Amino acid sequence: MTLPERNNTALKEWAAVCAALAAGRQTILLRKGGVAEAPDGFRPEHGEFWLLPTYFHERPEALKPDDRRFFEASAPPAAGRVRIELLARVAEVFHLSQEEALAGLADQHVYGAEVPRQRFHYRQPGLWLLAVEVFRVPAAFEIDPWPELAGCHSWVELPQALPTDGLTPVLARGEFAERLAALRQQLAANATSSVAGASPLPAAPALPAAPAALDMEVVLERFGGDEELVEKLISMYRQDRSPWMSRTLGALVQKEGQELLFAAHRMHGLLCNFDPSAASDSAGRLERCARQGDFAAAQTAFDQLNSDLAALDAALDAWLARPKA
Repeated sequence: MTLPERNNTALKEWAAVCAALAAGRQTILLRKGGVAEAPDGFRPEHGEFWLLPTYFHERPEALKPDDRRFFEASAPPAAGRVRIELLARVAEVFHLSQEEALAGLADQHVYGAEVPRQRFHYRQPGLWLLAVEVFRVPAAFEIDPWPELAGCHSWVELPQALPTDGLTPVLARGEFAERLAALRQQLAANATSSVAGASPLPAAPALPAAPAALDMEVVLERFGGDEELVEKLISMYRQDRSPWMSRTLGALVQKEGQELLFAAHRMHGLLCNFDPSAASDSAGRLERCARQGDFAAAQTAFDQLNSDLAALDAALDAWLARPKA
């Protein structure tokens, strides 16, 4: 996995939650948005971001009794400075449309029962869930406060882009993959939650057979056998995929036709380098559904695309791990 060399985007999150993420206790974020957010609330528009610990709203009684140690371990830095030591990469985005889905997630986070419930019902029912892989920096960054930091909003642009070199994952890749698989299974088991990979919509007619996950011989031929160039294209694709999938899901949830068409078109464009592939096929189908304004069919196509992207990732990983001459 390749991250951008520098990143200037940060997400505000309770310091206690950041501490739980740093300890591997938690691998999800539950987001709704603050009072200063846009009318539509929080949008999962970034694939990688720094975690910016906040202290204003958090309180120990909002956490499970066994997890209040994270509140005690997350004292603010001296002199009002801002400390950043974690970067998160979004592995998958879900939107929960039914409160019943929260019960099955209780062991996945440090919040007491009331916090997710309040967030779910704030403004209008629904809650974003981001599954994140978390990385530590070799030494924490400490920066002075800046004007744009103030206010109840989720996303913050840092005064300077911070380097990502030397990052180490909190969890081993295999353990994180197991947790992500368990989360997907948990959400898929809850038929009332509208999530990527577990649509509550009526079953659609069977889709036409799709091509294989990846035909690397065709990809290499397209780029003149230049393996180094293909590796760079894979890195660029992985950097852009999560933000555009998040944007696509947001447009589906909000039923924003033009935004859905734009985001689906961008996803299709990202995948064209890997034609023919099941993922590119699904992205094209999603774009056609968006163009026709058929949100039910678009949800089905999005769910299929999510599944096909997982298969494509596995195929890309296998190719990247190949023995090199």
